[in-house]
Amino acid sequence: MNKETVEFIDRDLLAEGDYVSPGLEIIKPDQCFPNMIVQDTSASDWPYLRRDIPHNWYVDQREKSVGFLNRDEAHILYNTALKFRGKRALEIGCWYGWSACHLALAGVELDVIDPLLAKPDIYDSVAHSLQSAGVLESVNLVSGYSPDAVAELAEQQQRK
Repeated sequence: MNKETVEFIDRDLLAEGDYVSPGLEIIKPDQCFPNMIVQDTSASDWPYLRRDIPHNWYVDQREKSVGFLNRDEAHILYNTALKFRGKRALEIGCWYGWSACHLALAGVELDVIDPLLAKPDIYDSVAHSLQSAGVLESVNLVSGYSPDAVAELAEQQQRK
């Protein structure tokens, strides 16, 4: 099969309501996030949620008012990170690991700083999802607040 046929098949297998911009390589680590569900955007009172965009809004069923990146945003992140395969990257905030998973699957060596990682249930959930995706060993999960945790990490690892 040629690349265009594979891309067509990949796009055809996206769920109704999912969208990935043309030309982006598609991955689908959904099975690594067993608590991810589609939620109605009216469940959130966050004023910046773009309710006018007709993409599926994915949330973790344990926290239904906070969403993940939508499928297109995750793929923009993934495809951008592909250009930096093998390089170091830093993510501030990972909300159950969806975005971190996409970055790590692209091949970056990722440090993630998130104060919610101090909660054992959230840390375990993120670590389990990243392990299921086969990328846990390339991700350093750090509990802390930016910018202080960024400075501490840089000091510990002698990096800028």
